Amino acid sequence: MLRAVLLSAAIVAVFGLLAYGAGALIRHSAGAITSILGVIFLIPALAEALPNSWYADVVRWLPGGQALSPIARSGPPLSPHLFGAWGEFAVFSGYAAVLLALGAWAFIRRDA
Repeated sequence: MLRAVLLSAAIVAVFGLLAYGAGALIRHSAGAITSILGVIFLIPALAEALPNSWYADVVRWLPGGQALSPIARSGPPLSPHLFGAWGEFAVFSGYAAVLLALGAWAFIRRDA
């Protein structure tokens, strides 16, 4: 249970960093909110339309959807194709790191 509580708190912080990076990159509040919610909710839903063999390979690398379920659970993931809780947290953190780096680069190029 401690892992689920700690990772749930950490995922909220990383979600904020993900949104901050998108906001720095897009520089429009409504556009950043829409794009982040689209990435987190819409892309995993669209990925379910893929054939089962492709979906099983892609689902672990998506930033939202089923990939966030192992983080909030204290047991093993529901889907055998997902990483464990720490692996899914690392994938989600990787997306945040990439968006933060792109946002910093865009901020330096445009606003310096």
